[in-house]
Amino acid sequence: MKPYFTKMIDLRKVYIPNLEASFMRTIFKYPVAHGDPYTEMPVGAKIVKVGIQNDRTTVWAEVYPKNNTEKRNFKVYGTGHEIPEESVYVGTFFHEIFVWHLYEEPLLPELYE
Repeated sequence: MKPYFTKMIDLRKVYIPNLEASFMRTIFKYPVAHGDPYTEMPVGAKIVKVGIQNDRTTVWAEVYPKNNTEKRNFKVYGTGHEIPEESVYVGTFFHEIFVWHLYEEPLLPELYE
């Protein structure tokens, strides 16, 4: 049987205007509000740093800015506090004399509507 493709093309050498811009990633920062745990971020955002900036818990994430956005549910726990089993560890940060731990939790059902 004859192969469907007779010649392979190296797509890295093909120029399509603005294609590179749509696939470029960058790092954005997102404040995590303590009263409202939902943070809007591009789909697939990868958290690379957690810290405090201007007295606010903040995450820095590697994102593809043109992706659609989704809600993410973050919660801060102090050292020694109980953490729900379904929570996923994101990072640890320091503020004054305290050590805090950021976790991502499943979205509540009302957010799927």
